Amino acid sequence: MMYPVQRPYTPYTPSPANTSHNPYVWSSAEQAAANIEPIPDARAARGFWSGRFGVMFGTVTALVTVVAIVLAVVVAPGQAAQVATTPPSGYTVVFNATPSDNDAWNSGNGCTFTSQGLDVTGGGDGAACLFRPSALSDLTSQGFWLQATIAPAADVQSTEVAVVLIGDSEPIFFDMLGAYVVDCQVGSALCETGTTTAWHTNGLIANTITISYDAGSATLTIYANGQLVTTAPMTQGAQPTLALGAGGDGDAVFTHASIYSANAGPGAGG
Repeated sequence: MMYPVQRPYTPYTPSPANTSHNPYVWSSAEQAAANIEPIPDARAARGFWSGRFGVMFGTVTALVTVVAIVLAVVVAPGQAAQVATTPPSGYTVVFNATPSDNDAWNSGNGCTFTSQGLDVTGGGDGAACLFRPSALSDLTSQGFWLQATIAPAADVQSTEVAVVLIGDSEPIFFDMLGAYVVDCQVGSALCETGTTTAWHTNGLIANTITISYDAGSATLTIYANGQLVTTAPMTQGAQPTLALGAGGDGDAVFTHASIYSANAGPGAGG
């Protein structure tokens, strides 16, 4: 496991003026590491990211909302060129199902299971539900492929903000208007922000996030509903864990998840 965080890090303390009305508020990576419970205790970690990410993501969301609405009218999602998002040849499947209350996913602290799947409630600080096999064995360092389907925004009780967390410091956010933020390393500038017209902004339509990590180039490739969104460098340790979550006061319901690994052996999925 990567926890606790070993590299030096000074927690960011946001001013109340910047965060009092900001739904994307995060605590530090060290706090997140401290909140990761031992494997026998099936509770999920909370507060995975520093306040810097919350402030930045809230700002980006405000700036791109108008652009997202305009582009959604001009170019309907699904009409742009599609990109194949199948797992690379030779990767081993370690999970391919609806997340449920079993040994594969942590529960509690914002992570609950319903008939739809994994329901994550941010609760103010953000919350993430650990994929437990990624903490028990190395599924990521040599390359991985993850695809998560998010229920329509109408199915959640607050603002939908879906998060995929890689390790302790690489969160990928998507909100209900297709605004996204990718952070590559704690202590660095946000390396990718923007909006995508591939996102289904209709609150009655589900969305799918696909993330592929190539270890040779240390690069993440991110798709929304089969369309390429962006690529970004990723700095990671020897064994980053994987988690699904929700940002700030947001909510997200994950109805299906598929995870493939380049270096997983038989039984790696737990």
